[in-house]
Amino acid sequence: MAKKKNVEIQDLSVEEFKEKANNLFEDNKNLIFGVIGVVVVLTCGLYYYSQMYMKPRKADAQAELYKANQYMDKDSFNLALNGKTIKGQAGNFIGYYGIIDQYSGTPASNLAHFYAGSALLNLGVQYMNDGDTVKAKKTYLLVLEFLQEYSGEELLQVQAYNMMGDAASELGNFEDAMGYYEDAAGYTENLALQIYSNFKLAKLLEFQKKNEEAKRVFQEIMDKDAQLGERLGVDKDLIRLK
Repeated sequence: MAKKKNVEIQDLSVEEFKEKANNLFEDNKNLIFGVIGVVVVLTCGLYYYSQMYMKPRKADAQAELYKANQYMDKDSFNLALNGKTIKGQAGNFIGYYGIIDQYSGTPASNLAHFYAGSALLNLGVQYMNDGDTVKAKKTYLLVLEFLQEYSGEELLQVQAYNMMGDAASELGNFEDAMGYYEDAAGYTENLALQIYSNFKLAKLLEFQKKNEEAKRVFQEIMDKDAQLGERLGVDKDLIRLK
């Protein structure tokens, strides 16, 4: 049947072919214009979303992140998290919580999850040192909540896994903590970062009295880089565990 149709088309004159084409267009013009319209609307919509909506949002979010990070660098963790919104005063900013809430989907919002986790981990240590264990534990849970939402480049991702390990360890969830340290070591090809993460793992194993496992990890560190291992005191750890 297809062969017959091809023969018929080939037998048409130029004028007859044009007429059939025009008839085909007339019969389907509503569909054709509809498809073209959808394509135009989608193209314009994507352009508007990326250039007129997302682009300025990204810039505003980045500016807010810069302000919050300035307070983070000064160890003003609560200010970095919550921001400062005093009516009539200059220098107001929304903090990491505000960035996450108001600028969802931007790179700055993703980074705000990382920095919020870091700030909360520091606050958790402060609360623990002050003897407020209830507040500290609630804060460590928030560390895990925010860092689990972060996904980024190698250096920060390894730090995120290690911080999650620290928070889980403080909460007494040692199996989870060891898993995070292992994730950190396995995420990177950077030897120094691998060793640092494995060092945390070995220390936690030793804390749990799992001395043979701790010795194995400590020895792996020394085998990979004895000089760096000695800087971390791994050689002394191995002697102590003999």
